[in-house]
Amino acid sequence: MEKSDLMFMRSHGLVTDADSIAAFETYATHPAARPGQNMLNDMSGFEESRIDYQKRMALHSIMEPILTMGGMGRTYVMYVPDGRSAQLAQNYLRFWEAVPLIDVHLTASESEALRILKLPYTSFAEMIAAEKD
Repeated sequence: MEKSDLMFMRSHGLVTDADSIAAFETYATHPAARPGQNMLNDMSGFEESRIDYQKRMALHSIMEPILTMGGMGRTYVMYVPDGRSAQLAQNYLRFWEAVPLIDVHLTASESEALRILKLPYTSFAEMIAAEKD
């Protein structure tokens, strides 16, 4: 989302380590990716996750220096509108809490997610529509 200077993703269904690796590689090689860019993950469709913690730690050892490049901090917001998605997101939250330059948040409200990111929208649909204009 170039106008919002944001990496926006949606997690749905079963999320595996392979999905996480593919998403990171896509982002890391995207021409609009840049240091300090905030991240928003809509996890409203997140139903299940399969994490191999050793693989995940190895992935984080690759991701962390790229996502904190230049010593620039980021805000990472996970939108988790229900108890099940919030419970699953806690597993991912733990990995990021140890990274001082990434300020991570869980929220059940789209408007709060956008407020945390200091974006002028009240819903993801509004943000996406503004990006298309």
